[in-house]
Amino acid sequence: MSGIGRQTAVRMHQHATVLESGAPRRLSDEPLPAEDRPRPPLCLDIETDGLSPTIIWQIGAYDPATDEHRAFVERSDPTDPSAVLESFCDWLFGVHPDRALLTWNGWRFDYRHLESFLARYVPQFLDTWGDVPKLDLYGWTVRDDNAVLPGRTNALEDVSAALGYEDAATGLDGARTAAAYQRFIRSGAELEWDRHEAYCEDDCRALWHVYERLRDAPTAAELAGTAGADGIATTNDRSRGGSQTGLGDF
Repeated sequence: MSGIGRQTAVRMHQHATVLESGAPRRLSDEPLPAEDRPRPPLCLDIETDGLSPTIIWQIGAYDPATDEHRAFVERSDPTDPSAVLESFCDWLFGVHPDRALLTWNGWRFDYRHLESFLARYVPQFLDTWGDVPKLDLYGWTVRDDNAVLPGRTNALEDVSAALGYEDAATGLDGARTAAAYQRFIRSGAELEWDRHEAYCEDDCRALWHVYERLRDAPTAAELAGTAGADGIATTNDRSRGGSQTGLGDF
């Protein structure tokens, strides 16, 4: 194709194949985060009152080993950010001291805010928190360029839906949950708590669904030597550098 280099053509072909098939494509032989650990990671998601939060009012954790979800929610006193953090840490360090955590884009949001709030409100847990293995599937997939994903964007809801995840149809997103809690802070107007917990649980379960689809996808080594009908090889070339192109981001 005139004006397009070979590596660009390969990557365009990979993206087109993924979008058409609805299946992820592994670009490397790198193991998935926590793939070598004896038990799967706990899938983590937090809800706040905004992008510059004054409180982490919900922490959700899904355990793929038991198919159980735990929700830690501040329903009574939105002026006390410590209660949810303390409950979560007591549970995590007491029940799952050896488990890794897994997020979707957590280094930009979940982990960053959790560490900041722990340091400010419950610093007694900060050292133990520092020892917890913190993993990020979005970082492994998109930023580290280990796989190509289907979906309109690389947002979790788009990727998981493209990979066949059926959510609870809560009609919520991060902005709506934040706005609802802001109203609760201002006026005491109760949230539909079960609905908001279901939304957070959806994100945790969707994360594990994407993990499983990536785990089941063949690695680059397993795909080695294959080529499309157009003759463009689908094997990975780590010399290409950069991050994924052709897919939307946040």
